Amino acid sequence: MGKIKNKILIIGAKEKTSLEMMYYRAFKSIGATVALFQIEKDTNNFFLLKIKKIFKLIYFPYVRKRLLNFIKNNSKNFDIVIVFKGIYLNTNTLIKCKDITKKTIWINIFADDPFNSQFIKESNYKLLNTIRYYDFFCIWSYRILRKLKKIIKNKRSEEHTS
Repeated sequence: MGKIKNKILIIGAKEKTSLEMMYYRAFKSIGATVALFQIEKDTNNFFLLKIKKIFKLIYFPYVRKRLLNFIKNNSKNFDIVIVFKGIYLNTNTLIKCKDITKKTIWINIFADDPFNSQFIKESNYKLLNTIRYYDFFCIWSYRILRKLKKIIKNKRSEEHTS
């Protein structure tokens, strides 16, 4: 088996059992050049989740700034960027990252329901606004896919009428 020529950046959790690390190990095993940018440590601690929810107005901009700085410093190093969830991203940051990386393919792998914004670990409205800026948005459900297509279509028609 030949070595994969693409350089891949995975953005997400670094916990050994996370989906991100499973992808990381799989790409490594087939000879890909792969790096992982750790967004945050995964936690199920109720207290820490409450703090994140309360202070996400501070926390998410901090994460976006860290990611943007990383992308600026490493923009030419990756052919593919795979974002897991990306609930901390907003449209402005994603567009800036894509402008910096020009030819890089941006993929979002979303293993939850993006419409479940009730829980901070699941989704938020900013995520729904970023979906159309990814080159690929991978979702696990046809039902969710149909809802997403309607939202994206409606947003595009709103842009054209305003």
